[in-house]
Amino acid sequence: MSERLVKIASYNHETDAALAQALLKDYEIESFLYDNNIGNLYSGIVGLYGGIKLHVAETDAEHAIKLLKESGDSNFSTSENVIPPCPNCGSANTKYSKFTSILVFVFTGLFMSNYPYTNRKIECMKCGHKWKA
Repeated sequence: MSERLVKIASYNHETDAALAQALLKDYEIESFLYDNNIGNLYSGIVGLYGGIKLHVAETDAEHAIKLLKESGDSNFSTSENVIPPCPNCGSANTKYSKFTSILVFVFTGLFMSNYPYTNRKIECMKCGHKWKA
């Protein structure tokens, strides 16, 4: 697969992620799980790493999201899971800034608690614009 992959959902338990992946496979949508090993090793803090992420090809994302919504997947939420496009240039090539990731590790190591994700910043990889999520 040479297409760009996008995250469409994240889960706290690997079984939930595997069920969503199986549903997509039934509709011949290829999907991939990321960070599922963290979930197996450190199940109590998997949420700190953004959960177990379900990715599909960018061209299949809209159809996959629709299928997950229709399936009644209670762990699925597009507002939390899909990183929005850049408001400056419209590019979908965006990511959460590294500063947030560093703080996650600091809070995990020092306090074993969840980092407050309400002030997350997003960065556009195309134009470099940064904004609050």
